[in-house]
Amino acid sequence: MSLKDKVVLITGASRGIGAATALITAKEGAKVIVNYNNSRTEAEKVVQSIKTFGGDAVAIKADVSSRDELQKLIDQSIKTYGRIDVLVNNAGVLEWGYFPKLTSKQIDRQLDINLRGVIHLTHLVLPLMKKQKDGVIVNIASGLAKHGMAKAALYSATKAAVLRFAQSVAPELADHNIRIYTVCPGQTQTEMGDWAGTPVEKVTNHIVKCAKEELGLESGSDTEIYS
Repeated sequence: MSLKDKVVLITGASRGIGAATALITAKEGAKVIVNYNNSRTEAEKVVQSIKTFGGDAVAIKADVSSRDELQKLIDQSIKTYGRIDVLVNNAGVLEWGYFPKLTSKQIDRQLDINLRGVIHLTHLVLPLMKKQKDGVIVNIASGLAKHGMAKAALYSATKAAVLRFAQSVAPELADHNIRIYTVCPGQTQTEMGDWAGTPVEKVTNHIVKCAKEELGLESGSDTEIYS
């Protein structure tokens, strides 16, 4: 599937994997919605970078842990571009630490952003994609969705849940020509990954290939990307 003239919404796109994905999809000819929450300056820099090579992008603020704000994100996206062809659920947080020592706030933050945000935004975008009779959803999980790690219990659990969510909902979307996939990167050279691991560009290229459906995956499948 070509991304030319497609509208791509990417959550958490002001930096890291999200920002890099926004730039590549724009270079593929997509119109990109750069979602951010706190990093307005960084998001606007991503938009400006896209516009410097003739791309089309807009930054829209929304806290993915709030269903009301996600609804506003959908509404503003439709007002700007009229449709959403590809949703990349990228926003995520890692509260590193021993589980018994995590605060309830740290637990809720990871559940709200990593899992509930993905579920709510997917739920909100589906009526639009059903009306369009077409759509692709790409969830960014983690290699830790496949195996746990000490000090990352909540993160691993939320990413595993995202993977199972996509597997389970895929058959329900098939009749509407909506496909859903999960990308599971290993440690990546971003702030969250302590700047070690797989280069961001390699991970992002894999995500974009998944969005373009060039990996030969069945809807509901997951794909891993490591160094």
